[in-house]
Amino acid sequence: MNYLAQIKRLSDDVEEEVVLRINGLEVTCFATVCPYKIEEGASYQVELTAQVFNEYLVSELDEDASASIVQIGGSFSHVITGRLSGNRLEAGAIVFEDDVLLSDFGYLEGKMIAWKIDRIDAEFLSDDFRK
Repeated sequence: MNYLAQIKRLSDDVEEEVVLRINGLEVTCFATVCPYKIEEGASYQVELTAQVFNEYLVSELDEDASASIVQIGGSFSHVITGRLSGNRLEAGAIVFEDDVLLSDFGYLEGKMIAWKIDRIDAEFLSDDFRK
């Protein structure tokens, strides 16, 4: 999904690490495509993609669970909590799409779930899409 994201922090240690503020949430991402120089405090159009490199870890939660995106330690991994709707996981103001959610976990349709991912990729869209 595409979002207008403000750069909150660029990492001094990992060139691809960027902390974005999107719809009031701060998310640590891996900048996979960045065709121009980005600066802290500036806003850019980005496309977010959840990446799972091996096994999908998805669990059903109680209906009163709150939507969230929680970073695991200082890694790029996160646990995304939200409501499953087809191939979309609605984690509050941020939505992630993945066809495996539908094909392998469709039986959890409409339920609150937790999904452990390896990282969130941020693709900075071309200058034509910048704001």
